[in-house]
Amino acid sequence: MSQEHNVYESPHRNYVVTFLTRKYGYEIGNRVYNDKSVSVDDVLNIQKYVLPKPPKPTPDIDFQNERVQLDSIRYLVRTYGDTEGRRKWMEKEMSLIDKKMIYSMGKLYDKYNQSSLERQVINKTDFIQPELKNNLIKEDVKCKAFKMNGEQCTAKAKTKGLCLRHSKRV
Repeated sequence: MSQEHNVYESPHRNYVVTFLTRKYGYEIGNRVYNDKSVSVDDVLNIQKYVLPKPPKPTPDIDFQNERVQLDSIRYLVRTYGDTEGRRKWMEKEMSLIDKKMIYSMGKLYDKYNQSSLERQVINKTDFIQPELKNNLIKEDVKCKAFKMNGEQCTAKAKTKGLCLRHSKRV
């Protein structure tokens, strides 16, 4: 009966009647709800998939932590402006959404640090170093083609010693 009690509470009526109407039709759905004869399977489905879940509790924020202080000041200033954000920080006047955002910023920061530590460190190898040296030594190579007036082209060479103007077009 305790499971069914949750289904028959007045705030949940619209959710339950909508579910029953879609499943059984308007007349049968309303009659089943009004007679309080919803089947056990339907009650379980309604509780699992239809009724809204209670909000998760917001964990307490440790305002003594230096990173949390910086995160909260940044968030409040960005959201409410400089003067209002600093006032809210000094008076610790934050809404539930503000606290959730500050908490989320901290979790995001922690996960980012964890993932950056888990990344593989790429050591310099002989294969990579000559390529880097070649790129540094490379100078602006001029195109080896000649213009119609007989002068050498002054454009920068891109492929096979030719600029884009004189190279084969694809």
